[in-house]
Amino acid sequence: MPDAPAATPARECVKIAPLPGAAIGVRDSKYATGPVLAVTCGQWRYLLHALRNHTL
Repeated sequence: MPDAPAATPARECVKIAPLPGAAIGVRDSKYATGPVLAVTCGQWRYLLHALRNHTL
């Protein structure tokens, strides 16, 4: 996953990036070579919706 500059410095941050095959990669920004959680675009939309609506 390529590194993108963070908007603000933070101690706990995640990076997201598009992956091949219509997936989204999510990882801990402190561990650039660590594991990546891959989710589908639909799963990503569901997660964002749930976070915005406080239903997670």
